[in-house]
Amino acid sequence: FHKAITSNNARALMKYVTVKDDAVPLTEDTIQPFLDYLNNSEGRSSQFINYLKSQKALEEGGIAEVKQVKEGLLTKWKIELKPVFLQLSTSYKDTELYLQDISYGKTTEDNSVSEIGPLLPGKYNIKVKLSNEYGESEAEKPVQLLEGTIATALTPPAEYITLMSNYPEAKVLKKKKNTK
Repeated sequence: FHKAITSNNARALMKYVTVKDDAVPLTEDTIQPFLDYLNNSEGRSSQFINYLKSQKALEEGGIAEVKQVKEGLLTKWKIELKPVFLQLSTSYKDTELYLQDISYGKTTEDNSVSEIGPLLPGKYNIKVKLSNEYGESEAEKPVQLLEGTIATALTPPAEYITLMSNYPEAKVLKKKKNTK
């Protein structure tokens, strides 16, 4: 188990892990953010292994529990990861939401909150992208999803503007074209 973590080997780690929720498939792609989290900081993988060795890992709570799993005639100890959810809020309608460069759809209204999950705990990259007739804008940031539902906000840099004039015959041009 320790070698799978330190070598960042998702395939090897899958032998030791189960997921509490069947809605989360256990694949190399879904477990990679967990590995990224463990290898992101000096000593974090050792702390996690020490946690698993403690009595606390046999109890409910935390991001993982040590469980006995029956495989055929054998009973093995496995690490059961608990799923997490991301609540992502953004300011603009039609903003595309991305997690690990995978699109999770567009917002349907301004100031909306979208829930993404269930996911395995780990370090993820979120991105939002706004494209409309006025241009394109995007923003991204890393986020650690470890327990329960994590709420975060990310809005592409854009602003609403209102143009007013004292002259009724004034024209507003966008890319040298009249907007009327």
